[in-house]
Amino acid sequence: MLETADNNQKLVILELIKLRDMELSTQLTSRLKEVFLEGKWVLGTNFKEQISNLDWKDAIKNMNGLNSIAEITFHIHYYVSGISRVLEGYSLEIRDQFSFDAPPIQSKQEWDELVNLFCTDSEKLITVSYTHLRAHETPEHL
Repeated sequence: MLETADNNQKLVILELIKLRDMELSTQLTSRLKEVFLEGKWVLGTNFKEQISNLDWKDAIKNMNGLNSIAEITFHIHYYVSGISRVLEGYSLEIRDQFSFDAPPIQSKQEWDELVNLFCTDSEKLITVSYTHLRAHETPEHL
């Protein structure tokens, strides 16, 4: 199979083999880390990379009636934070109807605070996800 594959296909096949051999908790948290903080394989980029150096004025721009990057960042963070709390043992308090209730970003400092909170809470979600999943894995998952 690998003999006839091109380099990109070989990379994908090798990654899938590696995933097959990993524990479920490691697989899932690895994908979260890829998407939120460090990866390139899943999307070719990650959230942190896209928002960290973005000018705050660009982040708050709405185009053609679509949500701004700041609004989307708030929206995703809303769920990241809420899910983290549930995995820590708290009640589910987040509601879809409030997920876009972002306070307006009016300065670079406010944008930087949202980006830092997003990154910090994403790391927290990854950590608590791993801990929660490991606690619930059974031998058939391993």
